[in-house]
Amino acid sequence: MFDDDARFLEQVRRLAADLPNAGEKVSHGRPTFFTKKVFAYYSGSLKVDGEWVEHPQSIMVQPDESDRRALLEDDRTFVPA
Repeated sequence: MFDDDARFLEQVRRLAADLPNAGEKVSHGRPTFFTKKVFAYYSGSLKVDGEWVEHPQSIMVQPDESDRRALLEDDRTFVPA
């Protein structure tokens, strides 16, 4: 489901590794980054007209509610399935 050698994934891994006590595991077929709780998934999908559209080089996060509106105004942002 993901290319372990992808350059973008390596960047995500480096950023996550800078966080205290961060770890990585594969969950639901995707790299998942966590401390005490999951804070990001690498890769995602979106259902469009009944079909799944993969976004293999994406990061799924749960933003603070105060940041959500601003993120949704960016065309690069989507709400995953």
